[in-house]
This record gives sequence, structure tokens and C-alpha cells, in this order.
Amino acid sequence: MNWVRKTNRLIILIVTCLIAIILPSCRIKDRAVSNEDNSINLFPASIYENSQEKWGYINREGVFVIMPTFTKTEDFEDNGLALVWDNDKLGIIDRDGKLIIQEKFDYIYPFSEGIAIADNESGFKAINEKGQIIFEANSFIGSFRDGIALFSQESTDGKYLYGYIDKLGKIIIQPKYENAENFINGKAVVKLGEGNYELIDKTGKTLTSLKYYYVASMGEGLITFREKSEDKVGYIDENGEVIIPPSFDYADAFKNGMAIVSMNNEKPDAKYGLINNKGEYIIKPEYNEIKDLGEGMFALGIPLDSDWTYSGSKYAIANSNGEILTDFIYYGVSNFKDGLASANDRVSTFFITNEGKKSDIIKGVEGIGELVFFEDVIKASIDDGLYYMDKQGEVLWRASSNYNIAQEISINEIKFRPNRNVLIYYPEILGLSDKNIQEEINSKLKESFVFGEFYSIRTEDDLDYNFQTDFTIKYYNKDLLNIEKTGYNYPFGAIHGMPIKSYSHINLKSGKLYSLKDLFKSDMDYKERIDNIIKNKINTRPDDYFPEAFRGINEEQTFIITKDSLYIYFAPYEIASYAAGFPEFEIPYQDIMDIIDTDGELWSSFN
Repeated sequence: MNWVRKTNRLIILIVTCLIAIILPSCRIKDRAVSNEDNSINLFPASIYENSQEKWGYINREGVFVIMPTFTKTEDFEDNGLALVWDNDKLGIIDRDGKLIIQEKFDYIYPFSEGIAIADNESGFKAINEKGQIIFEANSFIGSFRDGIALFSQESTDGKYLYGYIDKLGKIIIQPKYENAENFINGKAVVKLGEGNYELIDKTGKTLTSLKYYYVASMGEGLITFREKSEDKVGYIDENGEVIIPPSFDYADAFKNGMAIVSMNNEKPDAKYGLINNKGEYIIKPEYNEIKDLGEGMFALGIPLDSDWTYSGSKYAIANSNGEILTDFIYYGVSNFKDGLASANDRVSTFFITNEGKKSDIIKGVEGIGELVFFEDVIKASIDDGLYYMDKQGEVLWRASSNYNIAQEISINEIKFRPNRNVLIYYPEILGLSDKNIQEEINSKLKESFVFGEFYSIRTEDDLDYNFQTDFTIKYYNKDLLNIEKTGYNYPFGAIHGMPIKSYSHINLKSGKLYSLKDLFKSDMDYKERIDNIIKNKINTRPDDYFPEAFRGINEEQTFIITKDSLYIYFAPYEIASYAAGFPEFEIPYQDIMDIIDTDGELWSSFN
């Protein structure tokens, strides 16, 4: 589970916990080590405390420099600032752990040209690196490029039009465009209407009128265009002259004198290639995927299964001269940085050089994920877990797979990865006095996580499916332990996958796993009562649900018990749209006390 995989080595954990006890409240002072040298890299890390995962930052010795008090943390940016979460709200801290932007935003875009764009229910805000709000807007503000940013404004007919503002929030080009791109070297492509595009300068002056059905963003002086709806895509210059005749179904912007193009952009038959600025092929369009890895390197993909192109790709490495340096031996490749990229072979993850060969820096690590260098420290994000190593592969900090939830009771995390498409973490309870009950509980938990409805896809290296699950402790009190199972189930080729969420309510004393009916008196029609409560809640917000889809709860109804309330959950599409996620309905116990079996085993297990 997420919080279990992010706990420190034993000796460091002991030091950290002692410091947390002595200094429990102040984020700025809660530091195990001084961080006077701001050039020292700090790394996100976490501990598990009071059934919650808390994140902070460690140094390369694995010691917390900024104490773990946040819900989540991100890597520090080059300006010495980092995003942090307090539950689902974002803020920004500096390297001393000081909040320069309070955690009150729904999203904060990365700093660009010294300004970050943040938004919440009150609108968008442009914030400088000191945490000061420079200006605000009710609607969209884009990241700054070339000294100015896109913004939108609602017109009198209800449409949103785009214009440009400077770093003080002053409008320099009025919002009058149906669509607009960021400025590049003082020029931008904008859309006035159907078939009516322009290339403008920073004053809004029209440099070139572009009368085409479709015109996209510019790269190195060349702009993609489509003359009519069904035509192919080509490239024009800044004067509107055709430079590369339309012959592609897809064409990317030019970068470093090259662009990725496709002769068929419809999956599963798309074939991608790489051209130069004369339209000549550097790499012929023979691949179902091409990734620009940076530093003049590319990953060429072919299907894992030629009869099932949705199965994913395996990759060969090529350079900007069109030389194919390797066979198709990699199953995931990251971008190059300083001559190295991360790759995996379905079993282990390692570094490769710009010759496509395995690097002699560490031999690789077991599992699938990504390795990233931060100076002399390697950040390993492997199988959804996190740890840090030095260049010799010695672990500086890593998560534990076991953590206490009570004096004698702990939860051990077990990883089950039968193939590259399946990754399951499931819980194992340890430390119960009755070993028979412990074995019975663990058998049921394993059954729930591993031997469930998707077990058949895990017996071999299936190519048409992706399945992941993890777990979190949601509630523990007295004898009752609530474990949340989350995950994602994605058949390749589908429009989207389906998220997974369910709960196991376990009595650690008796070994029983409870269902919803166990909360209520046997002579009470709890279903009708709960149904009426949910119907009333749906009727108060009919636009959020499919009212006619709710036909009542069932015997296997997903629910969760907390200290003060019962929550009823529904799966995506069950009573609302996919975008609504898992609709939940809170029912305080005080509203249904007359039907709760307060003498029953379930109620007594946590009261």
C-alpha cells in the first residue's frame, strides 16, 4: 500500500519519530537537520503515522530535513520551491519548509518565467516566487511564455474568447480569438473563425492571414496546416507559403529540425516516421509509435503482438541521423538527461546510454518503473514504490513493507506481479494472538485482492489487459479494521479503464468480515430506509446523478464505516457519469440509530 512503501529504514525511522514527538506542530522548525545550504538536494519521502501517510523531505543521508506533515509532496523545482498538499488542496514551500503559498488551491501549474498560475473556486491567480498574488482573473490564465500569457474571457453570447496579458495582469491583446497558441519568438498563431487564422505579433498586429481549414502551432518557423477538412496535413512558413506539401495524416511541430509525422493517425493502423525540414524521411513511417526522448534520441515502437496492436509496444533506440542502434528490446523508455535514460525489459529497470546500451551505473533494479538522477542520488520509482540510491546502488532510503497499527499488530504489504501488466499489493495482518484467526483473515484478504474476478488474466503474460490494485487503512478502532482496496482495470483498446474501490471490514478479534446488513437489527427493513435516504439526496441534486438508474442498494453494497457516519458508495456509471467517480452518500448514525443493532457484533467492534 502507498503509505507502507514509503517508510524509512529502521534507525532513521526511530530518529524521525523521536523528533516528531518533541517538535509536533511547527513546519518550519520541525527539522532533524539544518538546511542552511540551499544547494543541497532534498527528496520527497514519507512515514505512516496514526493511520495516515505523511510526507516531508529527506537529504541524501535519508534523514528528514523537512518533517513529514504534508499529505503529499513533489520534487523541488529549479527555483527552490515545491508543491505540497494538505488533503486535496495545494500550496508551495521553500527549502526551509516555509509555506510561501498556503494550501488552498485545487491546482498549481509549474513556475514559468518566475510566475505560477493557481486556481480554485474563486478563480485563477498569478503568483510570484515570493508567494505574492500579482493579479487574478475569473477564468483561464495560461503559463507565461515569451513574457506574456493566454487568458480567456466570456463574451456576451456565452462563448469564451482568448487574448493575452503581461506579467502585471495588463491586457495587451484583447480577448477576441476563438483559439490561440502561446507566443514563440514574438509570434503566435490565433483563430478568428472557421477557416480564418492569423499569425500575429505581441501588439496583436496581423503579420500573415492564413485562410485554411486548420492551422496549428508553430515550430522553428514552420506551421502545420490542412487546406480542407478531409485533406492531408503539411507545413507552411510564416508567410503562408507551402514548404512541405500536405501528405500526412498527422504532423507534429518541428523541434531541432525534425518532426514526427504519421501516414495514418487512426489506431490501430497508425504508422509513424520522422522527417527533416525539407519533408524528407529521416526514419520511414513504419512504426506504431515514435517517442521523442530528447537529446536527439528516439524510441521506435512496434506492437508486442502483431495481431493485437493495442497490446502496447516494445522499443528500439534510434538517433537523429536515423540510425537504429538496438533491436526492439525495451518495454518502456524515459527521456534522456545528460546522456542517460531509464528503460526496462519487463523484469528489471536500468539506465541506458545514448548508444542504446545498458549503462554500467548500477546493474539495474528488480521491477518496472523509472530511474532519475538528481546529481549523485538516483530516485527509483519502481512498481509504484519509491526509494533512493547512490551510484553504487546502495539504498539511502526506502519504504518498509511492514508497519504497526497497534502495540502488537502490524500490516505487511505483499507484492504480486505475475507479468508486466498486473501489479497487485495486498495486506497481510501480523501479530494477532489467535494464529488461526490471523490465517483465516489473511486468506480472505488474499482472496479479495488476488483470486478475484480478474484472476484468469494473471496466469500468464497477457497482452490485452492492465490491472492494478493497492490498499490503504481507512479506519481502525477497538477491534474493527477497515481496509480500502483501490485500483484500475483497463482492457487495451477501450476508451478508458475502470477504477476500482471496495472495502473490507474486519473484526480482528473474531476474524469475521462484515457486510452492510450486519450493522442493522434483523427485524428492520434497513434497505428501504437507506434507499429512501439516498433517493432524497439524489432528488435534491438531480443534475449530478441518473435518478432513474438508482434501484436500491443490494446485498453486496459497497460501504464504509467511520467513527460518526455510514457511507454508501456506487461505482462509476452505476448512478452517475464516469466523471462523477464513485458517488458517495454520508448517513450519520444519529439519523438511523433506531435501526442500528447497537448490541450487535459489528457495532460493538468499534464502539
